Amino acid sequence: MRGSFSFLGANALVAPPTHWEALSAVSTRATEVCARKEFSSNTCNGCHFKDTGTNDFSGTDNLAFTHVSPTSGIPARQSKFLTGGGDGFMFVVPDAQFGAQVTSWPFADLLRRHQRLQELAHCSTCGWFIDLDAGYLNRMEAIAGSVPLDLAPGSPASTLTVGPIRDVDVVKRLLELRPGFRMRPRELPLDFLEPPAARVH
Repeated sequence: MRGSFSFLGANALVAPPTHWEALSAVSTRATEVCARKEFSSNTCNGCHFKDTGTNDFSGTDNLAFTHVSPTSGIPARQSKFLTGGGDGFMFVVPDAQFGAQVTSWPFADLLRRHQRLQELAHCSTCGWFIDLDAGYLNRMEAIAGSVPLDLAPGSPASTLTVGPIRDVDVVKRLLELRPGFRMRPRELPLDFLEPPAARVH
């Protein structure tokens, strides 16, 4: 093809505003500070600018606006947000809205992803269960005559009468009682799950 043509490629230049700002957030409320950061860092400007420190040009390893440099050669350079700044290090960025006097955020995102994938792959402590007060189970047994528990193979026998509840009106009564009992989520091992089995046909 003759002539000179500009290559039309994707480009996502990031310009101010540098992050998403929560105008009504209060710096003394941790939940509001964390919520703003989580929301902002999942927007284009937050992820590629102030929330992850990619607007900091002082370090040679830190990139401007990109987490993987498209022009740094082979291997491509990665941002400190991804690498943490080196093996065993965390890259610390002051909060984009409230500054370091309120909090700073540590990053080593490739390590975080690796650890999360390991947890999911091995699935040893990745199950969240709702913890009901034992009083609720006793009340359930008194009303329904049985408790529909799933017992792990090899676990001790329950002191409660275990069985299904088939009466819809009883289920409604139990659901109305539930808010009055303490509940909290907790993480438990999933070792009782049957491991994948190879079958040959």
